[in-house]
Amino acid sequence: KFVMHYATEKAYIVLYSAACLLDSAEIKEEAVKNNAAMSGIEKVVRGQNPVQLTLEGLQLAHYASLQKMLEAFKGRENGLIVDILDVKKAGNIMKTMLWRTSTPKEWEPRTLYDKGWLYERNNVNEIDNIMPSRLGAQFLSGEMDKIIDRKHEIVECDGKYYISMFIDEMPLYKKKFQDLFKAIDIKIPYRIKFDIISGGKFKIASKRVALSILRAIPAVSKIARDMDYVNDKEETDKSVLFSINVTTWGKSLTEVKRNATLIAKAVGGWGVTEVSASYGDPVMPLVGSVPGLSIRTNGELALAPFSE
Repeated sequence: KFVMHYATEKAYIVLYSAACLLDSAEIKEEAVKNNAAMSGIEKVVRGQNPVQLTLEGLQLAHYASLQKMLEAFKGRENGLIVDILDVKKAGNIMKTMLWRTSTPKEWEPRTLYDKGWLYERNNVNEIDNIMPSRLGAQFLSGEMDKIIDRKHEIVECDGKYYISMFIDEMPLYKKKFQDLFKAIDIKIPYRIKFDIISGGKFKIASKRVALSILRAIPAVSKIARDMDYVNDKEETDKSVLFSINVTTWGKSLTEVKRNATLIAKAVGGWGVTEVSASYGDPVMPLVGSVPGLSIRTNGELALAPFSE
């Protein structure tokens, strides 16, 4: 009933928790415990071995954060429908985002908890012949070709052509994402990714010398004033680093170039922004555009209070 009147999209949210949530004594204690559990077992190189990476304290902190986030999304004001994806479902979605034509609907990643097999992988480590391959290797089991011409960095993957872009000058005026969503033609395929990273306070601290110089130059002193504003709000409104990346694709080189041009134009008019498509390696932003496949942030990082 609504399809003629509304455009809808799925949004995937990935929550990462870093080891810096724990103090050094706790990390050391857990490392000793893990080493004891793995006593006599070789370190896994190609296979999966969660014991090697487990930090129980971090898991507890992560699940608490996840629960808090779910409550916020499902709150009375938002009322969003939110599902937690298990590794099988998430794995199928992630692989399909890259290998669109060749991934079967029934495909799912193999994990430690599935039926076990013995492999002969010609590895130095005997234990690698028992463990299933790492998830990343299962998701990226195909070829990607780079096509770099005078203006574009294009990746061919599974019969589709991809161009990735990032915003290197953030919107001059505050704008809602919905405004951008309406500006992009519904026929143009794209993924937009927002990375939000805590720790903005430390980035400000590292720029103290530069800021002290800026204050002495009247023409650019406003920049220092803006940084002071972010720093002063730190107690009540934590500062974060963030970036915005967009990936589009098409069936031919001509189609993907046209799509990239139209998206860049729409993004450029969204609060007056600047878009760049210049990467050292165009494969990295394509892989990074798939939720959960890479923790790497491609493109420029900006700094602002979280509420903004």
